Amino acid sequence: MQENPRMVTTCNFDTAKRVGFIFESKNREQFEKIKAYLGTQVDKGLEVFAIGYVDTDEIDNYFLLRKNINFFCKKDLNWYYKPTPPFIEQFIGVDFDLLIDLSMRSIFPLEYISKASKAKFKVGRQIANPHLDLMITIDEKATMNFFLEQLEYYLTILKPANKRKLINQ
Repeated sequence: MQENPRMVTTCNFDTAKRVGFIFESKNREQFEKIKAYLGTQVDKGLEVFAIGYVDTDEIDNYFLLRKNINFFCKKDLNWYYKPTPPFIEQFIGVDFDLLIDLSMRSIFPLEYISKASKAKFKVGRQIANPHLDLMITIDEKATMNFFLEQLEYYLTILKPANKRKLINQ
């Protein structure tokens, strides 16, 4: 897995305009929390796009046909777990101000998307995902609600720096 060359630019919710989210959706309840959170970001005036991973062979119809949210599942992975739907490469190529990984555990297909993304600033939970620019450390047993609160807190108080760093690994 190779990371795209990119200029890392610290960004917060006040300075971001276009934000990409990646997440795992284990069930409807978890998806409803994430969907509500994405809605609050849209209400702030952010342009939001999201990709959800469902760890099953088929995607339940409940998850389909959502505006600016695409889903993929196990059958959409190749033999080394790289996601293959065309919307994945499109998402990776978008120059997001922020890419936010909402994963509560390590999931290779989502890590692949995160690492390959051209996003200016990548944020997520610290779960052995070393290519994030900001990692939020929370307890393994923490809830999605707690993680979203922490994410909101840190991406509100974070002061963007004027400096940029070229990352090319």
